[in-house]
Amino acid sequence: MIIDALNLIGGTILETVVCIIGSGPAGLSLAHELSAAGISTAVLESGGWDPDPVADSLADGETSGDPFCALDTTRARRFGGTANLWDTRWDPRTLGFRGGPLDPIDFETRDWVPESGWPFGADDLEPYYRRAHEFARFGPFEYHPDAWADGGLAPLPLDPDRFETRMWLFGAQRTILDERRDELVRSKHATVVLHATAVELLTAPETSRITAVRVKSTPATSIEVRARCFVLAAGGIENARLLLLSDSVRRGGIGNEHGLVGRYFMEHQMIRGGFVTLRDSALIDRMALYDERHVRGTPVMGKVALSEAAMRRERLLNLAIALLPRHRRVHRFRWDSLDAFTHLARAVRSRRVPDAPGARLASMSQGLDFVAARVARKLSRNRMFEYWEEGPSLTAAGWSSLPDKPRRFGKLELVVHAEQAPHPDNRVTLCDRRDSLGSRLPRLHWEWRAIDVDSVRRSLALLGDELSRCSLGRLEPTECDGRPFLMHAGIHHHMGTTRMHADPRRGVVDAECRVHDTPNLFVAGSSVFPTGGYINPTLTIMALSARLADRLGRELAA
Repeated sequence: MIIDALNLIGGTILETVVCIIGSGPAGLSLAHELSAAGISTAVLESGGWDPDPVADSLADGETSGDPFCALDTTRARRFGGTANLWDTRWDPRTLGFRGGPLDPIDFETRDWVPESGWPFGADDLEPYYRRAHEFARFGPFEYHPDAWADGGLAPLPLDPDRFETRMWLFGAQRTILDERRDELVRSKHATVVLHATAVELLTAPETSRITAVRVKSTPATSIEVRARCFVLAAGGIENARLLLLSDSVRRGGIGNEHGLVGRYFMEHQMIRGGFVTLRDSALIDRMALYDERHVRGTPVMGKVALSEAAMRRERLLNLAIALLPRHRRVHRFRWDSLDAFTHLARAVRSRRVPDAPGARLASMSQGLDFVAARVARKLSRNRMFEYWEEGPSLTAAGWSSLPDKPRRFGKLELVVHAEQAPHPDNRVTLCDRRDSLGSRLPRLHWEWRAIDVDSVRRSLALLGDELSRCSLGRLEPTECDGRPFLMHAGIHHHMGTTRMHADPRRGVVDAECRVHDTPNLFVAGSSVFPTGGYINPTLTIMALSARLADRLGRELAA
């Protein structure tokens, strides 16, 4: 059933058994499990089906520390949540996410990673990962390259004590936004409430239980949703924000008795690791395993990952690397020089004085060889310098099927996906500004700290040594301001702000994702992650939702 809160009058009270706040991958997969079990469930979504500037403005906020993406660009206020932002492509029809399970070491307490350690291990989550595979239509639960090496493909001959090849699998956006949405809408046990922004969790003064959630559809219209259990599934920023906003009874907010709500924010970093000049460009012909390919109907892609032994021995954070073929002279591809030449040429043809002619001439002179090659390529209708193209992006696929790969490519660019260590001062708080519904906006303080930077740098040095040892090529690291080149500070993987720990002095939720001292309030999503590894968190989010659904089912039955 669908309800649009814009059509409800103020003071309306809705009742259900389980109220889920948020319709992204966490809330949607949890609602799928609960409704399939016959449990009456309401899913509150702040936006509607489609993009809406008014709803999107509610995701605004402030940032401090190192440069970070504008907060309203990292979240989507509409049904499906951040699934609307997925940008991995096999082709334009199948936007999706590149994912897999966390590694076993990611669950462990590592003495070189402060505040690491989950209250359970990878084995405990494996059956739920398999259910998450089914929910996302992710293909077989198999990540070893041998399972996807059709046609005799082989991984690079790297020392498994240092690096190993593993696989990414891909889930389609349409599975979440279309198929699973339609299933939920058809379910007789589920209600989706659109344009319903949760602004406060209500607690009776004499009890620690949540009695209702106050919801606004407009600045002047409030309703209440009452339930037996409540689940926050609004993402790493909004989960913490709602707990902090709910301070009318508990000073400092719900779950914040020890000042932990909002702390330990983590993100995954994407880093330009550098270029590998191949000793033999014919190697490109043998690297299809690292391209995005369809194998028996499943999109897969190989990656180079740190081995567990190397992480323990070198005391490194987790990390994996995508390998992208590039032209052998990619370091001389000066698009700024070409732009300057184009501007000057147009000015000459139109007999006008170019803008800033001196600066443009200087820019052009820095890349005369590239300018000459591109001009010759155009004049010869691509017969000359045929392969002077940069190469595939991380979201492009199919390069392994191109002809003349050794002529096209002579280098590999490394795109690093890196773990960030939890730190209490990377945190979400509330600022003084308010959104259009009157709620205080979030402020995120984030820094890419020395432990994170040092781990990436040492991992790349280790890979450079390994590539030389194997006679595969020479790595030239890419740096900016004396540290690895950070492409993206964040890729909307918001983790850690309601972290999981058995001790309420060290975590906001317990091992069952229940907020400490609040028996009917739970949190779903990556905000409960104590650590986040390097891999997209979506599959783990769905696995934890399946696990939470079982827990709620047992509790409600009792």
